[in-house]
Amino acid sequence: MMYEEFSRMWFALCADGTLSVLGDHGDYESADKTAEDLGLDVIWLIPGDDAAQWADTINSKQKEKKMRPLNVIATEIENDWQEKVNFAARPYLDAMHSLNTVTDHFGMDTADSIVRYFLSNATTWRGPVARSIKAELKAMIK
Repeated sequence: MMYEEFSRMWFALCADGTLSVLGDHGDYESADKTAEDLGLDVIWLIPGDDAAQWADTINSKQKEKKMRPLNVIATEIENDWQEKVNFAARPYLDAMHSLNTVTDHFGMDTADSIVRYFLSNATTWRGPVARSIKAELKAMIK
């Protein structure tokens, strides 16, 4: 479907929690009339562009939900790197122990920035576990 066509699509958020596709309508009034004709108990009418933005937000949260918590990853790093943790990486690793997702905050810092600083200071941590976890962290901050 082309962008122009999708931007004309309308959706109805119904009282029963369902999202109904109303189809291609040029404006709110046309979409509302279709919803009424279909007998839908509408809470909110949503144009295609807004629905797409909502879907992107929901999908990003689902992706985030599938990722392991940062504190679990930090424990695995500690177990693998042990006492040899680089002094420059240590404060970021310590902070990661109290974080769940890259959208969290630690003081005034975002978890995203903490993970980035950890990665930039963890260059001496090597091996298969290090490669795997670094790849996982990089995927989280994309």
